[in-house]
Amino acid sequence: MDYSEKSQDPYAVAEHLYVIFSSENFERLDAESVRVLAGDPDNDVAHYYRAIALINLERLDEAWQHVEFLQKNEPDDNDTNLVSAMFYLARRNWTKVGEFAQEGLRQEPDNDLFHYHAALAALGKLKVDLAKKHIDQARDLDPEDVDYAHLAIQIQGLYESSAKEAWLRIEDFKSALNLDPQNASLHHSIGDVYFDELDDPKEAEAFYREAVRLNPKNRRFQRSLFHASAKRDFIYRVLSIPSRAMGWLVGALATIRIQPWRLFIGLFLFKAVIAFLVWLTLVIIVFWPAAKIYEWLLVSELKKGAQTSIRELKVRSWFNRWHRGLRFSLYLLLIAGFQAAIIHYLMGMDLMDGFVVLSIFIAVHALVVAVLMGIDRMRVYFAKRGLRKTGRLS
Repeated sequence: MDYSEKSQDPYAVAEHLYVIFSSENFERLDAESVRVLAGDPDNDVAHYYRAIALINLERLDEAWQHVEFLQKNEPDDNDTNLVSAMFYLARRNWTKVGEFAQEGLRQEPDNDLFHYHAALAALGKLKVDLAKKHIDQARDLDPEDVDYAHLAIQIQGLYESSAKEAWLRIEDFKSALNLDPQNASLHHSIGDVYFDELDDPKEAEAFYREAVRLNPKNRRFQRSLFHASAKRDFIYRVLSIPSRAMGWLVGALATIRIQPWRLFIGLFLFKAVIAFLVWLTLVIIVFWPAAKIYEWLLVSELKKGAQTSIRELKVRSWFNRWHRGLRFSLYLLLIAGFQAAIIHYLMGMDLMDGFVVLSIFIAVHALVVAVLMGIDRMRVYFAKRGLRKTGRLS
């Protein structure tokens, strides 16, 4: 008797859906769950697996009706707690993730999946020590799980800031990668260490590219590849100063939202904060439009990746047929016109005097970027050299 003949048997349904879930074929899991629900709309197992499929397919609005069904009809079932934690994790609602993870742990204190979700919830709320406690427990329960090892290494990185520690973390990530070479998130995390901590966009680009190859629909992976590709160009490093400063500011505000006491530090340094905001306004006016034009004309990677519209792809393809020298000349012409507009309308200065002032402003920032790059590369080089001498790095 095949599955179609046993389709009304709840055990056969559960087993069939579990086999598909284990294969991680979420499109098929969604289709099979829909078929089961068509014949049995109140089948909680089908609701559970369809919710998981839709969460993994990033169709969260559709997933919610199945999560809600389980919360109303099976509120005490730990599968409901797990799928709810997964759903709110996708929504980045750390409070709800924590609530359902803790309820799951109340019922099953040794469930590694709930410890993992509790760690993610704590990390999302910047409770690093608590996150470390939960992920260590998850790893004790399942030491072979690559995702747990991945998160544990990431959390450990929050306690570390030196280049030596970054190199050693890459070794840890690569050891985890040996267990699961097709893990796109691990490739991306190695790229993050190279990009953010070792200032090596070339190596970062290689790992980001592999992450995109393994998971081409992930927008975050594609954005990382775009930024690594662009950052290899010194001109873009200078032009992207506003983006990096805004990223830092957003991170600082997120920290204040979770830890409001940090606001008092900002109030104590009020003049420094005002000076920073004035500087940020100036660099946005001078560099941000130039960076956007540069991205369009001279950066080959697509920030949106697979989500890029057909129209935008056609326009970019048309531009990319031009010789790079011609595109760079067009860029300089557009920037010169933009700077002339700033000088005339915002500064009210003579064009020559204004160009001199803007040129000095740009040159100072370029010099600072170059000096910081040099210092950073020396720091990274000597850290790697020291680890190799001690045999801690291959």
